[in-house]
Amino acid sequence: MVVLISVIVLILLVGGSAIGLVAYNNNQNTLHANATATAQAIVNTTAIANTTATANAQATTAASTYPFSNKLILNDPLVDNSKGVNWDNNKDNGCFFSGSAYHSVDDQIKTYNTCAATKADYTDFTFQIQMMIKSGDDASAGGLIFRADNTNDKFYRLYIDAQGNYGLLVSVDSTGSNGNARDLKDGVASSFETGTGTTNTIAVVVRGDQISFYVNQQLVTSVTDGTYTHGQIGVLSQDLGSKTEVVYTNAKVWQLS
Repeated sequence: MVVLISVIVLILLVGGSAIGLVAYNNNQNTLHANATATAQAIVNTTAIANTTATANAQATTAASTYPFSNKLILNDPLVDNSKGVNWDNNKDNGCFFSGSAYHSVDDQIKTYNTCAATKADYTDFTFQIQMMIKSGDDASAGGLIFRADNTNDKFYRLYIDAQGNYGLLVSVDSTGSNGNARDLKDGVASSFETGTGTTNTIAVVVRGDQISFYVNQQLVTSVTDGTYTHGQIGVLSQDLGSKTEVVYTNAKVWQLS
C-alpha cells in the first residue's frame, strides 16, 4: 500500500510538472505572438504616418510655389474649341483658331481687341498661357483679360508689348476707342524675351483682391484691387500704330483654394 501510494504521488508530481511546463510554454508563445503583433502594428502605423506626412509635405510644397496649386482645372492646348470653355471664334471679330493655335488680331490703330472664353467663370486662380506677338511693331502687344464680363467690357486687362512694357488696368465700359479704364500698375518686365516672333509664358495669380503678374514663371508685380470678384478669362491684341496679330497656345488654369 505504501509503495502504491508513493507511486501515485510520484505520478501526480511528474504530471503536474509537465502540465505546468506546457502551460508555461503556451504562455510564453502567446506573449511572444502578442509582442510580435504589437511591434508589426507599430511598424505599419509608423509607415502609414510617414507616407501621409510625405504626401502632405509634397502637397504643401506644390501649393507654396508658382502656380500655387496642384488642382489643374483647365488644360487647353488651344488647337480648337473642344475643352468646353467656348473661346470666341469669329475671324471677322479677330478671334479664331488656326495652325493649332488661337489668334487675336487688332487692325485698328490705338485700340485693343479681346477674345474671351465665354463659358469660363473663375474666382481665385492662376491663369497661364504661352504668347507670341506674330506681327506688328515694338508697341504691338498681347495679354490677358480675367474676371471678365466681356460682353459689357468689364474686366481686368493686362497687356505687354514686344519690348516688355506692361500695363494692368480695370476696364469699366467701352467708352472711347480704348475703353474707359483705370490704371493699376505699369512698368517693364525684365524677364520678358523681347521682339516679335518670340514666345513668352505670361500669367496672373488672382486671389481675393490680390493680383500678381508673372512672366516666364518670374514675378513681375503685384497689386491690390477688389473691383471684380469672378468671371471669364481671355486674351487680347493691342495696336498702337501697326496691325497686330498675337498667337496663343497652352492655356492653363489652376484653382486656388
